[in-house]
Amino acid sequence: MKSTAEMGKIDDKTEEMRKTKAPWSISEDSITFMCDFISKLDKPRVLEIGAYHGYSALNFSKAAKEVVTIEIDKEAFETAKKNLAIAKNVTCFLGDAINLIPTFGKFDVIFLDGAKKQYINYLKKSIEALNYSGVIFADNTISHKNELKEFFNHLKSSDMIWKELNLGRGLVMITRSKLTEILINNHLLKFTAGEKSGKTAGT
Repeated sequence: MKSTAEMGKIDDKTEEMRKTKAPWSISEDSITFMCDFISKLDKPRVLEIGAYHGYSALNFSKAAKEVVTIEIDKEAFETAKKNLAIAKNVTCFLGDAINLIPTFGKFDVIFLDGAKKQYINYLKKSIEALNYSGVIFADNTISHKNELKEFFNHLKSSDMIWKELNLGRGLVMITRSKLTEILINNHLLKFTAGEKSGKTAGT
């Protein structure tokens, strides 16, 4: 449980980053949807592939028990590490996610936001690291559709349950549990109707 002081620092930092983040960074409806969903889980572990400057991981830290985030670019990693220092439950790693994912154990939520052409490889490794009832979210699935043909073809031929949620620049949810699919669909209906928990980013 975060102290009021720690949560206040994280809120201030995420608000500062929200105002200055690049236009192509994750959309507010996508990050808010995921954070709100995570807040309803029981002490979830979250893995992020593609930390960039740490904005998503910092938001996830408000609701997750633990957040592990991976960044391959050295300069972005150093910035993310600095921004994430205020969140005690976040660890940022420098390296190739393909090699690192298998070393962290199992996760309840995995967020793909790294190199789009590597999504299919991230996905294969992430499925192995996902708890049975867990969910994988993949960002930019509409804006980068042409780069993700192999990724979508793999999903279509797999036994995973998946759906494009039509949030932001495209957010796909992937799970192997029918119950998780139902929970996400119900959550999406409430989210789009504006019934948010109040624990989310930007609130």
